[in-house]
Amino acid sequence: MTETIGKITLNLDKYPGEDYYCDGSVEDEILDIVKKYSTVEYDRIIAERKSWPILYHLSALRENIVDFLP
Repeated sequence: MTETIGKITLNLDKYPGEDYYCDGSVEDEILDIVKKYSTVEYDRIIAERKSWPILYHLSALRENIVDFLP
């Protein structure tokens, strides 16, 4: 089974359906942001929310981490 979020396709074949690690509600907040907003809006959202996890995961400064992805 697969799920696509934006340009990323997740292969869930080996996912047991239970998460053993969770950062809490901020995970849902970040997922909601990436589903609803374009990347050009991330800087505005980061400034508005003033949240370290949102800055950490969505900052353009970290985009080099996934540059190799097709």
